[in-house]
Amino acid sequence: MHDPAGLHIRPAAAVAQAAAAYASDVRFCYGGREVDGKSVLDLLTLGAAPGTTVELVVIGADAEEAADHIARVWHEVLGASPGSANDEL
Repeated sequence: MHDPAGLHIRPAAAVAQAAAAYASDVRFCYGGREVDGKSVLDLLTLGAAPGTTVELVVIGADAEEAADHIARVWHEVLGASPGSANDEL
């Protein structure tokens, strides 16, 4: 994550909105915690700071499409260059 403010409300809302568009279960993992990627509040409680790596886990029928889209949104709103959804965010 490259945004100097870390994961804050605007990017968390964009990521949660992207995740909510899919039926798959979307989880973000960081520092031994796992949170619901469709919840802005859960994403904010993750406490991911600038320079950290966050793992995206998507399970379900539309998981591949969802992971690609959510990873792209994550990278766009947090100032990182787009990468594969299989990469850690």
